[in-house]
Amino acid sequence: MKARARGYEKLGAGLFVLGGGILLVGIALIGQLYNLSGRQSDAILLWWILLLPAGYTLPSIALVVLGWLGASAWYVMLVFDRTAWLGRDVQSNVPLGLVAIAAAGVLAWALGVLHGDGPYRRVRQFFEQIGLLATGIALVPLGLFGNQAWWVVAPTLRWPTALLGVLALATAALAVAPSRLPPDRLVVRAGPSAALFLVVLYLVAIVVALLTHATAVTFRVFDWADWALLFVVALALILYGARWDRTSWINWGVVWIGADAVVCYFELFGSMLQTSALFFATGVFVLLLGWALERLRRRITARAAMLQRSR
Repeated sequence: MKARARGYEKLGAGLFVLGGGILLVGIALIGQLYNLSGRQSDAILLWWILLLPAGYTLPSIALVVLGWLGASAWYVMLVFDRTAWLGRDVQSNVPLGLVAIAAAGVLAWALGVLHGDGPYRRVRQFFEQIGLLATGIALVPLGLFGNQAWWVVAPTLRWPTALLGVLALATAALAVAPSRLPPDRLVVRAGPSAALFLVVLYLVAIVVALLTHATAVTFRVFDWADWALLFVVALALILYGARWDRTSWINWGVVWIGADAVVCYFELFGSMLQTSALFFATGVFVLLLGWALERLRRRITARAAMLQRSR
């Protein structure tokens, strides 16, 4: 605190991060010293629960980001831990694990928006990046549902209540997020949340289909719906990012569309279609689409930079 008060912002932030790291080391040493039983994720849970209140109270952006990184690590550990409340829901079903990651991504994006453009602007940017990255990483492989290897999974005997709880939290966060977006008409501010709410609905539909053992035709429909959803949400991110000068939304929208096009191409190529002309036409389309999207991204980014300088 004294270093930050004297103008040494970077030194103060570094000391806060060092102190947060030492806190985790202390928790681990106490667990070993007293031979405490429990999961490793419990130690990470205690760590980030202690860090976040301190980060917001001081306030310290470095501690807040470190705390939320700990929360993200804790969530990932729960997904892969079969003894945890979330891991039990997804242990026998890989697609359900992807649903858990996508749901956490949507929730992280909404939490980032809720930090607003005030003193926690950097936390907002961090959350939005993490959220869109996690959502995209999960949605792209979910688009391969049309392949038999995905939908022939181990039978699930219980409804994943923990996973449905995460989806409910994501829905609640999306409902509140428009209140922290830049001033605009209410319908316009609700647009990004509405686009990502489509992702939540898609994830809920996947959970229901998996647990009710839907037919292969149903999962083939999910396959094509996933690609359409990626394109629609990415387009919404690009348009709203240009409207509110949020270049990270534009960049992630372009990345999503590019990944969508490339994976669709390889999926068609791997399906052993007989017409080579279709392969050639698809490749040309992917190249032209990538070229057009890159030009659009540069134009919108340049326009946003000019608007920023004019302010």
